[in-house]
Amino acid sequence: MCQINTEAVPTAFELLCKEYDTTPECMRHPSRKAELVRKRQAIMYVMHKDLGLSLPVIGWQLSRHHTTILYGVRAHDARNP
Repeated sequence: MCQINTEAVPTAFELLCKEYDTTPECMRHPSRKAELVRKRQAIMYVMHKDLGLSLPVIGWQLSRHHTTILYGVRAHDARNP
């Protein structure tokens, strides 16, 4: 079984936040403003699809439930076919 380096997860998250011109604190905030939601869902998508992180690990990093991460990944995928 593949082990995830949990020390690298925050670093990847911080780099993605910089790429999307936002902060980790802003992405963890419960705000539902469309601009923030789209950035958050894009970060969820990259972390899951490109980095191969599990939904619970991403949820832990974003302070969200893993089902919220699944919804965000699917929503981003539907918006960007």
